[in-house]
Amino acid sequence: MDERLLNKIISVAYNDAGIVDKIYIHYLALKNPDIKKLLDDYKETFRKIHDLKIDECSDEVSARVMNSLKINENKKSVFKDDFFTMFILNPRTILYAASVATLIVVFSIVFNIKRNENDYSPYTKQEVMQANTQIKESLALIGRVFTKTQSTITKEVIGNRIGKPINKSIKTINNLFLEGGKNESIN
Repeated sequence: MDERLLNKIISVAYNDAGIVDKIYIHYLALKNPDIKKLLDDYKETFRKIHDLKIDECSDEVSARVMNSLKINENKKSVFKDDFFTMFILNPRTILYAASVATLIVVFSIVFNIKRNENDYSPYTKQEVMQANTQIKESLALIGRVFTKTQSTITKEVIGNRIGKPINKSIKTINNLFLEGGKNESIN
């Protein structure tokens, strides 16, 4: 018998199973006498455990246990013990404290790195000024090239290569429309 089926039988016997599992296990118990016996055994065990009566522990036994553990029932708890228990031994408090400590360390490292980056420059002022001058000259050269390209496009390409053929085509079409009456036959 596999473990899943056994777990379902135990769940049905202990009244923890869903309705589908209960129907399924009772159906299997009708067909298989081994499953029925196992189900009945677990039901009987559950009934016996449920019927057990809890006996009270006598005061004498409690006193002996308290003495062996050196616990004084009448002793009032001290504030520092309560504080220690409530804040230090609480797993959430430990997690929060560790998180805050980690964040403090990370932020201090990041801010120190940024501050050091601002203080240190691998280039001298003269090199930075020379780079600025070169960038300005490069941008001026690119601007002249764009201006020359724009004038070439507007004058030569659009004016001569595109404009003249379009004008010629428009004139041809206009002539056809003006002379259109000559080629038509009257119905």
